[in-house]
Amino acid sequence: MIHRTAIANRLTGLGVMLMLIGALETPAVAEMSTHTQPSSSPWHPIEQPLALKVGVTVGGIALIGLELWWFLNRDRTPKSLDQ
Repeated sequence: MIHRTAIANRLTGLGVMLMLIGALETPAVAEMSTHTQPSSSPWHPIEQPLALKVGVTVGGIALIGLELWWFLNRDRTPKSLDQ
């Protein structure tokens, strides 16, 4: 049976790998981003700093990890109300 820490380590590694793959800018993506069409929409995209993007991503992964940790480590035995 696989230990919980091994599962957590594998999930963490998978998340980091997916984040790094998504962060890579391929030539096709770079070419698509340079061709912008004029828009009549009043909404314009706002570029966010890379540090902010990384911080939000790490914070989200940390919250998901905390939730998984709480769920996997909680006590599964029912407590009696007569104590």
